[in-house]
Amino acid sequence: MAMSERAEDASFKAIGGVHPDVARAEMEVLLSDPRFKVADRNRAFLKYIVEAAVTGRSQGIKAYSIAIDVFGRDANFDSNTDPIVRIEATRLRRSLELYYQSYGVDHGVHIRLPRGRYVAEFEASSVPEPTFKLVATYKDSRASPVISIDRPRARRFTLIEVVVIATFASLVGACGYASIQMLFR
Repeated sequence: MAMSERAEDASFKAIGGVHPDVARAEMEVLLSDPRFKVADRNRAFLKYIVEAAVTGRSQGIKAYSIAIDVFGRDANFDSNTDPIVRIEATRLRRSLELYYQSYGVDHGVHIRLPRGRYVAEFEASSVPEPTFKLVATYKDSRASPVISIDRPRARRFTLIEVVVIATFASLVGACGYASIQMLFR
């Protein structure tokens, strides 16, 4: 086995069983999606931690290295007095969570940034079940099945509910009209 194959195997195991190429592809999908709302500095932060994870360098990621390599701080950086890395990690973490909840539900891989660490994690997600199912029925035993789609139906109001809502709305309107009339007398 060649050296690069061993390195790739090690990084494959290190990033949760997600192939490095798949992890990089998910990062590119995120960065190219206009709905993924992050500042340029957090785009650079995401690239940095993903590349470190897929190349097996995630053990060396510390606030100091991120501050210097990503945010351009000088060698005198002190994370106790300059919270830039913690602040931006919190923002990036929140952006990732919101994106995956809103738009990335159907992505095969999710990138996570766990609290208290600056190491990207990759999680193979399950694609949600469809909201409909196919139903095969037989009209008679000799006929071929009739296939239809059984979709969840929108709630329909009964006649009583419609009458109650209309009555309530007209009462509120009448009371409001009466109140306005009394103000202008």
